[in-house]
Amino acid sequence: QNNIEFQVARAYHPLLEVEELISLEQESQQILETWKSLATSSFENGLTSLADVLRVDLRIQESETQIRILEEMRQPLVVTFNKILNRNDTAAINLNNFPDRNDLLLSQPTQWDTHPLLRELDLKIQSKEKQIYAVKKQGMPKLGFGLDYVLVEERTDMNVPRNGRNALMPMVSIGLPIFRGKYKAAQKEAEFQIESLQASTTYTQNTLVTSFENLAFDARKQQQLISLYENLTTETLQIQELLLTEFTNSGKNLDELVRIQIQLINYQKENIKAKTRLSTVLANIDYVIAN
Repeated sequence: QNNIEFQVARAYHPLLEVEELISLEQESQQILETWKSLATSSFENGLTSLADVLRVDLRIQESETQIRILEEMRQPLVVTFNKILNRNDTAAINLNNFPDRNDLLLSQPTQWDTHPLLRELDLKIQSKEKQIYAVKKQGMPKLGFGLDYVLVEERTDMNVPRNGRNALMPMVSIGLPIFRGKYKAAQKEAEFQIESLQASTTYTQNTLVTSFENLAFDARKQQQLISLYENLTTETLQIQELLLTEFTNSGKNLDELVRIQIQLINYQKENIKAKTRLSTVLANIDYVIAN
C-alpha cells in the first residue's frame, strides 16, 4: 500500500509540473505579445530599431515551441498516472497547486519496529522459532493412549461368556525416534535462518535510516532553493518594471527587457521544478517511514 501511494505521487507531481510550466509559458507569451506591439509602435515612431522588434518575435516563437513540447509531454504522463490507478488512458485528472511546505518539519521516527518491512522480518523470525519448537517436539519420544472398540457378533452354535458383547480395549503406544540426525539438522537450519533474518533486520533498518536522512537533506535543500527562486523572482520583477517604464518612455533597452524576461522565466521554472522535487521527496519520505 505504501509503495502504491508513492508510485501515484511520483506520477502525479511531474504532471502537475508540466501544467504549471505550460501556464507560465502562456503568461510569458502574452507579455511578449504586448511588448511586441509596443516595440512595433516605437519602431514606427523611430524610437527603436527593427532588430528589437524581431528579437521579441524570436522569443515569442521560442515560447510557442516550448508550449507545444510541454503539451506533447503531458499525454504520456496522463497515461502513466491513469494506468497506475487502472483507469482509462484519457480519464480526467484533477490537479491542484503545489502545497506550501515552508514550515516543514523533518524528524526521524523514534521507533521503526512497526515498519512493514521490519514487521515482515520479525514475523518470519517468529515463524522459524515456532519451527524449532516443532522440530524439538518431533524428536522427542512419543507416548500414545487410546481405546479400540470391537463389534462382536453373537454366536448361536455355542454358549460362551460375554457372548455377543462388544469389546472395548485400552491401548498404549510408545514411539522412540531412532534417526535423530534429521531433527538436529532441521533445527540447526532454522537457527541459521533466524541469524540471517536478524542480520537482514539490522541491514533493513540501517538502510531505512540512511534513506530517511538523505531524503530529509534533499527536502531541506529544495526548501532553500524554493525560497531563493522566490526572492530572485521578486527582485527580477522589480527590475523588469523599471526597464518597462524606461522602454515605454524612451523606447530604449528593449533587448535588456527581453533578457530580464528570459531570466525571470528561468527562475520561475526552477522554482516549479524545486516544488516538484520537494513534493516527490516528501512522498518518498512517507514511503520510507511507512506514514
